[in-house]
Amino acid sequence: MLLRTALLLLAAASLAAGDQITGWRTDGTGSYMSATPPTVFDAEKNVVWKTAMPDWSNAQAIIVGDKIFVNSEPSTLVCVDRKSGKILWQKPNEYTDILSDEEIAKLSAGVQEKAKPIRAAIAKVKEEMAELRKAIQAGDEAARGRFRGKRLQLRNLDKQLNEIDPLNIPNRHDANGYSSAVPTSDGKHVFVVYGNGVAAAYDLEGNRKWAHVLDKPTHGWGHSASPLLVGDKVVFHILDVVAIEKNTGKELWRTESKEGWGGPVTFKVGGEDMILTATHGDILRAEDGKILAAKAAGLKFATPVIHNGILYCIEKDARAYKLPTDPANPTLEKIWSAKIKGSRHYASSVIHGDLIYAVSREGWMNVLEKDTGKVVYEHELGISGNNQNSIYPSVSVAGGHIYIGSEEGTVLVVKPGRQYEQVARNQLEKFRGTPIFDGKRMYVRGLSNLYCLGE
Repeated sequence: MLLRTALLLLAAASLAAGDQITGWRTDGTGSYMSATPPTVFDAEKNVVWKTAMPDWSNAQAIIVGDKIFVNSEPSTLVCVDRKSGKILWQKPNEYTDILSDEEIAKLSAGVQEKAKPIRAAIAKVKEEMAELRKAIQAGDEAARGRFRGKRLQLRNLDKQLNEIDPLNIPNRHDANGYSSAVPTSDGKHVFVVYGNGVAAAYDLEGNRKWAHVLDKPTHGWGHSASPLLVGDKVVFHILDVVAIEKNTGKELWRTESKEGWGGPVTFKVGGEDMILTATHGDILRAEDGKILAAKAAGLKFATPVIHNGILYCIEKDARAYKLPTDPANPTLEKIWSAKIKGSRHYASSVIHGDLIYAVSREGWMNVLEKDTGKVVYEHELGISGNNQNSIYPSVSVAGGHIYIGSEEGTVLVVKPGRQYEQVARNQLEKFRGTPIFDGKRMYVRGLSNLYCLGE
């Protein structure tokens, strides 16, 4: 669910905070070649420290110098001491936190009476959806169609309410929440965006530098696309792709592109920075936001991976594209396509050696040759239980092993290669955020606790 692929490589842990660029999956690849984390652990074993979080979140943590930054529902940025796990500060980002009393009063004037019938209709639809969920769980397949109709009705009502009430909190899926987007940092500031549409920047001591209500998600499932650092810009994608000057908070450009869950990625063409939106697959010029190629390539849920000049879009219909070299003609050249086992892919894949490792939402592991797309093997992991929407954390490689996590807290450690070989099966609390690794440490943002794991 889920700053994206092709950020600059994370500086070594010994570098000063001002030298680091870090965000989703640290550098976007999910590959930690120098890390040597534990392969065996649980909620008590090989736990260096465990810190209770103010609330749950799906976002992974990021490391900036001697601090760790992580989100908490609904819109709080939490700063944790990396050595001890102690919470140093936390900053909420609700509308009332970033807007003045005068701004709130102006936005609220005359709204409540107009919004009352829409709020009542929303409450009724939600009650009906709750009853339909019970019917579906009881085996009533006909209820699924009615549920989809109610979901569309709720989405339309939510759009109406957003138009009337600028302070209305958008809808979201219960498993997504408002804080799934991973923070990103240039080593001096931390940049965040939440499902209420608020984007903000903080220094490492917790002082807010700027904040804006950019857009509000309208698809009803909530927002999860992480921010992307490109030069002096922070790029956010909610309804539009918006570039903000990172130091001043000034909006530099805004480009319409279909909203989705995966975040944008960046690459260079002829020395120029380009941005690819994950869902719609539009290629934008980072300098001015101009769309140079529309619907070039994308993914329905996850974020693409860039590796050695190749863009990998791995889901049920897996594809690989050669990145363009001419900025005047930034088109993607398809190299291969393949059908792989499983349905949706919420987890982004990881590339290690000559292979791609991908896991579908219900736990089908697919290993493909990165050069040809040939399926090397398929393996049912058996970590989903009765929940088909189980694999949210993206796949990682660290210490020469593949790490695969599930919502139920199971973490499989697998040997890379052309046949499935499990090294360990570990159990933590429930989590949906992707683990990160540094040196001998592994950090996991559970729904209740932040873990630092190490032997």
